[in-house]
Amino acid sequence: MGFNRRYDPGFRAARDRFHDAYVAELADFTDSVRTGRTPSATGEDARAALSIAMAAIQSVTTGGPVRVAELKAEAE
Repeated sequence: MGFNRRYDPGFRAARDRFHDAYVAELADFTDSVRTGRTPSATGEDARAALSIAMAAIQSVTTGGPVRVAELKAEAE
């Protein structure tokens, strides 16, 4: 079931696959701190991404669908 990243030659770690995105996000954040503007990716954006990731993990673990809204309600 699934894949084993240790033995999958096609697997690349997230830091490798999304390197440019991470660099751009960090550059945007540091620029926003310097200039006082709101960063492009806000805390709300990060929380939404985390909710989606948590729902995906729970779905894989349970083998069933998970509603992101339900996870958000449980967290509040």
